[in-house]
Amino acid sequence: TMEDFHALMEDCKARNIKVILDLVVNHSGYEHPWFQAAAEYLKSLPQGQQPDPNECPYVDYYTFSREKGSGMRVLNGTDWYYEAMFSHDMPDLNLDNPALRQEIEKIMKLYGEVDNSRRIAQLICKAREASQIVTTGDLGKAIESVLPKFAEHKFLAKVYQALRIEVNQEMKSLEKFLSGAAAALKPGGKLVVITYHSLEDRMVKQYFKNLAVKCTCPKELPVCICGGKAKAKIITNKPLVADEAEQEENRRSRSAKLRIIEKLEY
Repeated sequence: TMEDFHALMEDCKARNIKVILDLVVNHSGYEHPWFQAAAEYLKSLPQGQQPDPNECPYVDYYTFSREKGSGMRVLNGTDWYYEAMFSHDMPDLNLDNPALRQEIEKIMKLYGEVDNSRRIAQLICKAREASQIVTTGDLGKAIESVLPKFAEHKFLAKVYQALRIEVNQEMKSLEKFLSGAAAALKPGGKLVVITYHSLEDRMVKQYFKNLAVKCTCPKELPVCICGGKAKAKIITNKPLVADEAEQEENRRSRSAKLRIIEKLEY
């Protein structure tokens, strides 16, 4: 219940524990790139100037006001307030904004790889018009009309995956890790990466492939003129996967794929 939630937050505050909560269907976290972009834009505005969504579309992803109403929290360093009914760390999303609805659709399609991503986004926004989506059960009920028979759990797992990836910014974090790890390697050093779903594996595979490319000339040219050199050598042309015995002992290994590259001198 909300009473339990508030009790939890108060207890964490008393113990000096920082709690970060994030759920795309109701709100984003305070640290989410959408909110941070909107906050920085508002801080840059001259006194009295109204925000322009053409300059920063993210200001319309939330509800900002210079008047403090119910559920409004002060935006530090400004005379602006933002709507956050649950907690100051959880600014509410403005789901009346068509652009935000498209963001939810994109999240479902890109990170969940689910069918009917547009319909799912519509159903989520419609449910939010009536009340907050507090539990996974609420989310499942909101989209139950598009759940495939006999595969509801598998479909919902993809929806939850999409939300988790966006909330945690997992793909951006992976991209940043790959770039930093490859740069930190000495020649002869090996980078080993294990992924657990197709989106991660696709990114790792493409990044390794780009490092192993020698020539970057257009395909139309008959000979290489760029003088490019490969930065790494791919050790695993195909990903290594768990054998049947390991999969039987550890079910989570079923989706694991391991890829390796070796850094070259260039």
